[in-house]
Amino acid sequence: MQARRLHLGRPLLALLGPLLLAHGARADGLEPYLPTGITERAFRRALESDLGSGLSGAVPTALLHAAVELEPERFGESLPAAYARYGFQRLRGRDLPVGIVEVRQLGVRAHQFNCLACHAGPGRAGAEARRLIVGATNHEIDFTGWYADVFGALRRLAEQEAPRVDVTPGGGQVEPLTRALYVAQVSTLLRRAAQEGLRKVGRRLSPSERLTLLALAKNVTDDVIAGRSAGPGEDYGHGRTVVLQAYRALRFGLDDGPYAPVKPPDLFGVRARRTLLWTGSERYEGAGLWTGRADARSESLPTAAERVARNGMLVPWIQLDPIRRQPIADELTLLRFPRYLRMGRLLSQAAPPPARAPRGAAELDAFQRGRAVFERTCAGCHGRYEFREQATLDGAPGLVSEVVDYPERVLPVEEVGTDASYVSANDADFRRAFLETTLGRARLFEPRLSRGYVARPLYGIRLRSPYLHNGSVPSLRAMLTPPERRPRGFYVGPGVSFDPRALGLKASPRGQGPPRARWRDTTRPGDRASGHPFGTRLAEPLKRDLLEFLRRL
Repeated sequence: MQARRLHLGRPLLALLGPLLLAHGARADGLEPYLPTGITERAFRRALESDLGSGLSGAVPTALLHAAVELEPERFGESLPAAYARYGFQRLRGRDLPVGIVEVRQLGVRAHQFNCLACHAGPGRAGAEARRLIVGATNHEIDFTGWYADVFGALRRLAEQEAPRVDVTPGGGQVEPLTRALYVAQVSTLLRRAAQEGLRKVGRRLSPSERLTLLALAKNVTDDVIAGRSAGPGEDYGHGRTVVLQAYRALRFGLDDGPYAPVKPPDLFGVRARRTLLWTGSERYEGAGLWTGRADARSESLPTAAERVARNGMLVPWIQLDPIRRQPIADELTLLRFPRYLRMGRLLSQAAPPPARAPRGAAELDAFQRGRAVFERTCAGCHGRYEFREQATLDGAPGLVSEVVDYPERVLPVEEVGTDASYVSANDADFRRAFLETTLGRARLFEPRLSRGYVARPLYGIRLRSPYLHNGSVPSLRAMLTPPERRPRGFYVGPGVSFDPRALGLKASPRGQGPPRARWRDTTRPGDRASGHPFGTRLAEPLKRDLLEFLRRL
């Protein structure tokens, strides 16, 4: 995969309306679940924050409406329908999707995203499925697919018009007059599509938006003439994104490395950790709190909120401005730290809803046996937990887990055996290049080499399927199956059923998945469901007991 083709930095998007997603009763939108520590005011403030990004890296709404008009078979009949197809979440009473904020500047409206697009997701079953759970990975969002298709619609329009103005895609040389006619033709069609889409929502194009569409038309026609590719070029699919390859290619010009998708991690348990990344490859000791002044750093370990903020600042670091197609300057990224810190304070308080307590003597016995199995088999890496009583969302007796001992081990790939593609991109060249940037010199954190993956705390493990850093194992039941016998593929995304007994996604045969779901081939490098053999040799009764314990974490 060529990470230079990624336009992840290319921004986000627009309005949402009725959302018909995986769990039927969500057509009217979700309700937020706010655990102790997250106030309604703080949540609403985070929901509407553009994190100081403004128009930089945002997607013009005119382009979004144009894409829907140009390709309704791909996006649906409206922008709200398009968001639903790509797994963006909607709160009851709010038009924009979760994680999307409309920004306006100099007559241009655009849609910017914030951390909640990926780090706030729906529950899996029962009352939890009707809630937006802050800190949970949005397992339904197809983030890279959305970007690829929105900008792909623009590219396909330009390719369609090329022969009509005597342009050969990839030809490289075009007469100035022909080039001007080509830009004008694409710009005119793009503007007409945008006008029609905006008319349906009671809006008109502003002069600034017309100029923006003209600039986009020029960029895409230049790409077609030069034969430059666009879009991710790989299927990252729902609930995943690409990070290290984009940093390597877009920021440093390094070799892209292998195709290596990664789940935006859930943020439950960050207060128990010293790192946040799947690889545990960041060191904060001595980094202090960045305030914009070199003399304002302390030597203390940053709080969980500060660590979330620092990592969050790396996301816009690979955004490309859709007009200038240049990354955002490091200095501008650092100025946004106070806003990221406010978001970090919210996300560091993330916690799963209480799990249903065992019912009856048989369930209680299985839970206690499973706890003993966990202590022997899993606790050495994933920590030990205690429980306190708290009602579930539907008022039934429930349990809340709290970690009492967590070692935060980084397991070498040779030991854990999971797909090595992602960690392989974190090499000495990457570390050296990062330290030479403004963010590196500001000591956002110190990158360190990692040869494995962190065994994470297991709060809310029932909500996290599919499992492993690349989302390659559909359920905890499959995780307890020897790797060579795990499903060789399964569907992900909106409409995929949840199996409460297996604690994960139901595996459907290829070709029989929901209309908007995607097939994940777990034999493909980068997507492999290999490794994590721990617990796979337990006797079947012990596996059932262990699952009874894990569903309560």
